[in-house]
Amino acid sequence: MKTRIAFFIVLLLLSYSIADCKEVVATKTPSRQGSVNVFTSPDLYNLTMKWANEYASLNPEVKINVIKSADKNVAGSLNTNGGIGFITDESYKSLNNQSIWNMIVGRDVIVPVMNALNPFRDEIYRKGITPEGFARILGNPEKQNWGMLVGNTQNIPDIQMHYYIMNDPSTLSAVESFLNTNNLSNSGIKIDSGSEMIVAIQKDPNALGFCKLVQIMDLKTRDLAANIKLIPIDKNGNGKIDYMENIYDNLQAFSRGVWIGKYPRALSGNIYSVASEKPKSETELAFLNWVLTDGQQFLNENGYNDLVLNERQTQLARINEPVIFTTAPATETYAFLKVILIALFII
Repeated sequence: MKTRIAFFIVLLLLSYSIADCKEVVATKTPSRQGSVNVFTSPDLYNLTMKWANEYASLNPEVKINVIKSADKNVAGSLNTNGGIGFITDESYKSLNNQSIWNMIVGRDVIVPVMNALNPFRDEIYRKGITPEGFARILGNPEKQNWGMLVGNTQNIPDIQMHYYIMNDPSTLSAVESFLNTNNLSNSGIKIDSGSEMIVAIQKDPNALGFCKLVQIMDLKTRDLAANIKLIPIDKNGNGKIDYMENIYDNLQAFSRGVWIGKYPRALSGNIYSVASEKPKSETELAFLNWVLTDGQQFLNENGYNDLVLNERQTQLARINEPVIFTTAPATETYAFLKVILIALFII
């Protein structure tokens, strides 16, 4: 009899332990199989295809269906067919505030740059240039000289400025928005590629250029190309670069400054992942996790900027919320087991 009671006690203890193990917090484990419909605005098609092909090569059992969709049709496509989408800031605005879930996965940053040997470099880094100052000079080709831009009071001759700008719609649109003007289409020397912009700025001490940040980066060193400097922007217009505006010493500080809002919004656009509601499919979540980690490296080679580490972690936390199993049934089981154990011990 004692042996049987002891045997039952052991069984009950094992059952209690197994039940107790179920009261844990579980995280969603991304699946590596299935299929995902990915809708993309036309301007992000090449980047999205790169992400899809690279991910599929690592996970052959996953099928990524990339579908190019007009900006105004992305939300409708997601609502009708499900899946996720990738769109730029400009495309996101065209959705007219339609209610969709969104998450930032990359960034498109336009920057003003100059030659490192610019004769006014120290003064520019001390005072910065206001948006109004840029607009006043760049909107008037006859007055494009560095002395007038900087507001130099020294008794030295004005130095003629050579203004370069990337010849692509997104850059032109961003700069016009930043300067609050729409007459830049015929202004400046148009440049067709990032490599051309680098050479133009490097060879010309009097150059001023507007281009995408990634276009003047050395992707191997993850720093600016040699002999090129960012032009600090006096965002609050008080005639100096304050501590809160001082984000131009290195690219890491600059990228973080863009993220937390220290850089003009007009020159910084987001790349969004969107969906009709927060993704729940394990296959979709696995793909988005990869885009926010290993997939970030493909942003640069497609003309965009990756997110800083803290921002990646913030976005990952949004899609990897823990799932807590219900504990009510387990609690009832524990109470019942305890009663039986006490009775057996008494016996």
